[in-house]
Amino acid sequence: MRTKTIYLAAIFLTATVSFSQGRLRPPANVGCDRNNLTSYTGVLKKFSRDKAQARLTIQTDDATTETVSVPVEKIAGHSPKTGERLTAWVCTSGAVTIEWESSPLPR
Repeated sequence: MRTKTIYLAAIFLTATVSFSQGRLRPPANVGCDRNNLTSYTGVLKKFSRDKAQARLTIQTDDATTETVSVPVEKIAGHSPKTGERLTAWVCTSGAVTIEWESSPLPR
């Protein structure tokens, strides 16, 4: 009986950890259905821009490097900094929405 109790406790703990991590919720204005959407969450490694487009290279939490391009007006009012955390929401249509993490950068 004791073995069964420990086993059930381990299953419950695993399920609790899995549910607490959950999925990210896309922003309301992402521009496409969630079935046509992917996200890249991680750290900004490189940022460049010209008059029309901004290019952001992200080192993701899943150990991949992804580059997205967005119209400059999509990042208006924000000065991207290397090392800053963000999520890039990318629709299969090519539309991209950037969410910057609100917590301050470590010093």
